[in-house]
Amino acid sequence: MRVTRLWIKDFRNIENVVLEFGDKLNIFTGKNGSGKTNTIEALRMSLSLKSHRENKNVNFIRHSCSRADVKAEIVFDDLTTATSHLAILPNKKSVKFDGQENMKKNTLRLNCPVIFFAPEDLDLIKGGPSVRRDFIDEAVSFLSPRYAKELKEYYEILRQKSFLLKNYRESDKGLLELYNEALAKCGSSIVRHRIKFLREFDEYLISLHRSLSGSDDICLNYISNIYDDASSALTEEIYLLKLSERSREEILSRQCLLGIHKDDIAVILSGRNSRSFASQGQQRTLAICMKLGMIGFYKEKTDQKAIVMLDDVMSELDSQRRSQLIEILSDTQTFITATEDNFSHDAAEKKIFSVSDGIITTIADNRP
Repeated sequence: MRVTRLWIKDFRNIENVVLEFGDKLNIFTGKNGSGKTNTIEALRMSLSLKSHRENKNVNFIRHSCSRADVKAEIVFDDLTTATSHLAILPNKKSVKFDGQENMKKNTLRLNCPVIFFAPEDLDLIKGGPSVRRDFIDEAVSFLSPRYAKELKEYYEILRQKSFLLKNYRESDKGLLELYNEALAKCGSSIVRHRIKFLREFDEYLISLHRSLSGSDDICLNYISNIYDDASSALTEEIYLLKLSERSREEILSRQCLLGIHKDDIAVILSGRNSRSFASQGQQRTLAICMKLGMIGFYKEKTDQKAIVMLDDVMSELDSQRRSQLIEILSDTQTFITATEDNFSHDAAEKKIFSVSDGIITTIADNRP
């Protein structure tokens, strides 16, 4: 998949612009606050209805305007085409995709796979467990609407159970048991989906890490606080039994102590957990492999090659890793924001845009 043209009107600080993109590297340069991130945010939202910054509709609409519009023209890998039109009103945002009104978010993402990489993603290895849970939940939700639904149900039930525990009375025992049964049903299914993903994704992570570091001694382990072993029977009954065993402790502490919301993924490098033992450079290489390994994974699952967006990531990397990243992405349509272009000199094909106060101009184009 690739985006050939983008029209942005009254989105944040961008008044009206039409951009034509290259099939490979597209770079947006300019000072901080100039509108670089706004540009790729508009593109991302037109393809996924998702922003990495916020969800408040009115903040996407340019000051004194009544709405914002973004229209992306897409060519798929089988050479069919489509248009995705994002319309944002103060009380609503929607996408009309290839003539179909109000395209659902999950359906849109399956049609238009996007891998978004921000500086905080470099903390994927050294950050807390929630960072890695978010990574796996986004990846699995992308492919499985059922998983996304179960995840939403799980956290809603968890919220209700947490409220109950904070105000617990003995008469609430039956309701607590019902919550635990519902959590066991959703939670056991979520664990099975997560472990299945890790087993399938392993090969893409290993391949990419081998090309960057020369080492393939790497694997992903799922760390569950419910199941003793990821290879054991991941049943609803065992999940419920564990919750029941800790029920009195949860009542006394007035909080939820067990569940998939506390699980983690260990990235094992040379037999040791990379979060604790890898150097910062190794952790950043692993984070890049985790994010960009999704290119091959999505391609196998959707038959579409994802586009990649990197927002102000290059400034966080040393020159060697910048060069490696450009090489990895040489055959992928990529959108990069940076205050300066000090990384693309070896790129065979690129288009560079200058951004200033929401005005975007082409300053270099070496496409054949």
